[in-house]
Amino acid sequence: MHQEQPVGWDPIGIDYHAPLASRLFFFYLIVVVAIWLARFISATRQLRPLKHYMMTLSDSPKTLTAWRVCWGHLRWMKRLTVLTAFVAFLSASWQAREALVNWVTYKTGPIALAGAMAEVCGLFALGMLVCAVTFAAYVICDGILMRRTPISESKL
Repeated sequence: MHQEQPVGWDPIGIDYHAPLASRLFFFYLIVVVAIWLARFISATRQLRPLKHYMMTLSDSPKTLTAWRVCWGHLRWMKRLTVLTAFVAFLSASWQAREALVNWVTYKTGPIALAGAMAEVCGLFALGMLVCAVTFAAYVICDGILMRRTPISESKL
């Protein structure tokens, strides 16, 4: 006897591979997070030995060097945030263009376009999340570093 299988949607049976642009953007975000973690750990190591109170410029050159290195790490974090936002915007706009071209070319329905745009928005949101985390870490570390900024001795 032949058993009838119920007609329905089987998500396991769908063989879906993300587009190359999505995979490359996701790989880029993984690399950014790995580099950011390494730089963040290095910056926090440089922040630790700095005094909690204002230093003077007559302090040891070793302290000033540590401050400058930490400042360089923080500037790099800010630039990485801007670059990641730019790449996220470019990637999302490219994928939205591809989705609209496919929608017009293959004359698919609005549901197919909505699914493609949901994927685009998901990747863009992930990119913005990485930007927000890196910028928040930059702001926190910058505030700590500014409290430990060397000042020149004034003769008042």
